[in-house]
Amino acid sequence: MNGRPFGRAAILLLSLGILASCGKNPLIGHWKLNLPPTADMLDKIAASAIGDEIEFEPGTMVTGAGVPVKVQYDQRDGRWFVTPEGQSDQGLPVKVVGDDKIEIDIGHSKPIPYVRTK
Repeated sequence: MNGRPFGRAAILLLSLGILASCGKNPLIGHWKLNLPPTADMLDKIAASAIGDEIEFEPGTMVTGAGVPVKVQYDQRDGRWFVTPEGQSDQGLPVKVVGDDKIEIDIGHSKPIPYVRTK
């Protein structure tokens, strides 16, 4: 029996698996505000615009107030952009800093740090 058809099928399945994993959104999960103890009042006010906790789900973002918002995720220039459905702006810029850390930039002087809780 010739092993070539099996080998081609295995390579194809492996390639599809790699492509699918590349498209994984690292934002999906529950995040908690992680301001350092030295954060000043402006940092705290900026963070309150988003909330102490935020959850990204496929197609939805749940704000700290528990309000689900339909969103689209787009990755470009090393950041993710979370744009509410129907909005045409660039979206909320989120930088993945590590497996369990993100920074959200809302135009304040410093990005707002969050850590993954689940």
